[in-house]
Amino acid sequence: GTIRVPNRNQPESFFSPARLILRGLVYYWRVNLAVMLATAVGVAVLAGSLLVGANADATTKGFELDVDTLLTEDWLFGVAYGYLNAEYDTFEATNFAGNALPRAPENTWSAYTAYTFNMSNGSAVDLALNYTGQSSFFFEVSNQASSKEGSIGLFNGSISWRSADDRWNVSVWGRNLTDEEYRIHSITSNIAGTVD
Repeated sequence: GTIRVPNRNQPESFFSPARLILRGLVYYWRVNLAVMLATAVGVAVLAGSLLVGANADATTKGFELDVDTLLTEDWLFGVAYGYLNAEYDTFEATNFAGNALPRAPENTWSAYTAYTFNMSNGSAVDLALNYTGQSSFFFEVSNQASSKEGSIGLFNGSISWRSADDRWNVSVWGRNLTDEEYRIHSITSNIAGTVD
């Protein structure tokens, strides 16, 4: 996600009177999906085929909440949390009804902080650090154990310099600062097994 930093030119009224912003979102969706399946999950297909199409109905519901606060004129802090319940209601020709949708962690959370050092020549140095996390989820509609990814949390950070006239900006940033290992994709098939 994007790391926000205080803006020297932003009117203070943006944070007034409590210098706090609270945002929330509640949602409920019912959708019909065309899904492509790997063949290793008990779907009857022609020998040698890798993928098969199926129709499914799914319900997605949840909420998101985030809070931003300006602790001082130069120090910004924020936290966020999201809850998601995303399941298949029906699934054509399979027993996947009730399974979780792929890549749909039930819980997500984050926190960030950013501080601006204003230099005497009018330029500024912005330091930012954020943490993002999510609970476990499945890569595939079958919800097989081999397609489950565990919960993970990542630290990211950046250092930026801005010129006094805001015409120049130089940034150095890093992702996954603690070098956590996690999968970005996984496929299970009846030919190759599990491929990460």
